[in-house]
Order: sequence, then structure tokens, then C-alpha cells
Amino acid sequence: MQICTPSTEQAAEQLNVKVRNVHNAKAAIKGGCQELVEAMERSEITSPSR
Repeated sequence: MQICTPSTEQAAEQLNVKVRNVHNAKAAIKGGCQELVEAMERSEITSPSR
């Protein structure tokens, strides 16, 4: 079974955020920084934009 996931650009558009924010969030998730991911989910912090 193939799971359809949006591209980074599509995700940014759907979430109404900058593409860079999606890249940064993906990096935090992929990097395994669970505390950072949980803080982002609670909206305590946002992914930094560059």
C-alpha cells in the first residue's frame, strides 16, 4: 500500500506557512529530537525560519 504525502511546497501551502518552516519541522522530526517535536506540537515554539 502506498501512502500519499504532500510535497513540502504543498504542505506549506495547506498549512499557510513558509516552505522553510516545513523543511525545519521535517528536520526536527527526522533528527529524532522528540522534545523539540512535542514542543512544536503544543505550539510552545515554532520552527525557526531563515
